Amino acid sequence: MKDTLVLIDDEPIARMDFCEIFEEAGYEVVGQASDGYDAIELCRAKRPDIALMDVKMPIFDGLSAAEVIIGEELCDCVILVTAYSDDEFIERAKRAGVMGYLVKPLDEKTLLPAVSIALAKSREIRKTRDKMAELSKNIDDHKIIEQAKGILARAHGISETEAYGQLRRLGMDKRCPVAEIAKFVVETGGPRAEVNKAKAVLSNKHGLSESEAYTRLKEHAKKNRVSLEEAAKDILRNR
Repeated sequence: MKDTLVLIDDEPIARMDFCEIFEEAGYEVVGQASDGYDAIELCRAKRPDIALMDVKMPIFDGLSAAEVIIGEELCDCVILVTAYSDDEFIERAKRAGVMGYLVKPLDEKTLLPAVSIALAKSREIRKTRDKMAELSKNIDDHKIIEQAKGILARAHGISETEAYGQLRRLGMDKRCPVAEIAKFVVETGGPRAEVNKAKAVLSNKHGLSESEAYTRLKEHAKKNRVSLEEAAKDILRNR
C-alpha cells in the first residue's frame, strides 16, 4: 500500500507543486488544506501517514496544529516546511514531537529523502512505544494474577499452583484472558471487597449514602493511622 500524505499550505501553487512531487514518487495525497484548523480536521478524517505543513498560516499556525495532531496521534509523522529557521520555531517544533523541519526553498532531491527518513524514524519510535506499552501491560497482568492466586489459595486452602490452574480453567470456560478473571477475583475477593463491605455496613448502620459511608471509612483510617483496607477490616470485626 502507498504511504498517505496530507498537504497543508496557504499557497495553492506550493500545494500543487508538492502534490506533483509526491504523487510521482509513489505517495498518495489524500487531502489538502490551507490553514492549521483545517489541517487538524483533515487528519482526524483521513488518519494519514504524513502531514506536511507550512508554519506561517492564517487562523491557526502550523506549529499549533502540529501540537494537536501529534498530541491526538492523528498521523504517524508531522513534517514542517517553512521559510523560517528561527531558534524559537525549531525549539517549539522539537517539544511538540515534529519529525522533520525543512527550510524552503526545497527541491525534490532534498524533500523526498528527508520525508522518507522522517517517516521511518517515526514508525520506529511508535513500534518501540507499542512494545513498551505491551511490556507494561504484561507486568500489570502478572501482578493482578499473583494477587488473585493468593486470594484463591487462602480462600480454598490450596497451593498457588492449584489456584493458577483454577484461573486458567475459568479463563477457558469464559473465553477471556486469565488476567481478566484475576481482576474479577481481586475486585470481589481482595482488599477492595472488604472496603465495599465496610461501606455497606456503615450505610445500613447509620443510614448513610455510599459517598458518606466512604468518607466515614476514610476518617476512621486517618484517625487510627491505618490503611483504608485495615480500617475496613476493623469496622467489619466490630459491626
